[in-house]
Amino acid sequence: MNVLPARIPSARKAKKIESRIKMENVADHTSDDSQELQEQIRALSDAGLVRLLTEERDACRPAVLALLEEEADQRGGLDPLVQQVTVHETQALEEVDDAYYDLSPLASRGSRLLAVMLDGLIFIVTILLGVFLLFPFGVIIGLLALMITQGYLLTTEGQTLGKRLMNIRIVRDEDESNPGFWHAVVLRYIVPGLLGLLPFFELADILFIFRDDYRCIHDHIASTKVIEDRDA
Repeated sequence: MNVLPARIPSARKAKKIESRIKMENVADHTSDDSQELQEQIRALSDAGLVRLLTEERDACRPAVLALLEEEADQRGGLDPLVQQVTVHETQALEEVDDAYYDLSPLASRGSRLLAVMLDGLIFIVTILLGVFLLFPFGVIIGLLALMITQGYLLTTEGQTLGKRLMNIRIVRDEDESNPGFWHAVVLRYIVPGLLGLLPFFELADILFIFRDDYRCIHDHIASTKVIEDRDA
């Protein structure tokens, strides 16, 4: 039976679950509290560690086992209950790993740059077509059509035409879900566009991509990241 959560919890919630279990002092549990102990371990293993960042994940993975080992030392060895819970915790973590830790790889800096260049090229071609076909109304109609197309793709797929050609897409940083109109269009494009009026904002925004998380300032504003589209 699948015991995995239907929705991935946030890192903050995961840490709260872990902290609560530590505060309850697993070492003080007796065999009479075995059911409660097992439920707490299951809660942590099935849900608690799902949304920790990659670098934090490896450090937090043995949290429950460390508590159980501490209890075992105080009791003089692993009793059947602790052995049972330890096995369950290990199996559950492996199951969660398979289902949720397999996060999509981040899009490379090069693929993101090429996607931006393709979007720029599409923008220029749209203007040129408008000029040659029906100036000035052709330009206006063409740009409106391009804006609607890009906005629709961003809202529904987390992609621009350039990103679609490069097989990368924008997702929520929290759970890799579709960002929707608010995060993908308003927070990620419109707000940074207004902030671009500030001196050096655009330069700082670009330089942020050289950080380890590959996220520009506009990604942080919108709580998004760009990943490889493995479904393409």
